Amino acid sequence: MYKFILVTLVLIGATLSSEAQNLILTGRLSSENNEAIPYATVMLLKAADSSVVKVEMTDGNGNYRLLGLN
Repeated sequence: MYKFILVTLVLIGATLSSEAQNLILTGRLSSENNEAIPYATVMLLKAADSSVVKVEMTDGNGNYRLLGLN
């Protein structure tokens, strides 16, 4: 059984790319055993005040994609 994990800032394995001034943050959420963590919540927070910038859920393989970041 998978634990529910609230991810506030995931940078390991993430890739930033630029598309017409919009940024996309992608990555894969995995356990210490390198097993995918499906359907977990991924949150991107502002460092200055911890306000929520974007919230997404990982897919069945633990992959996430945060679109439309400026």
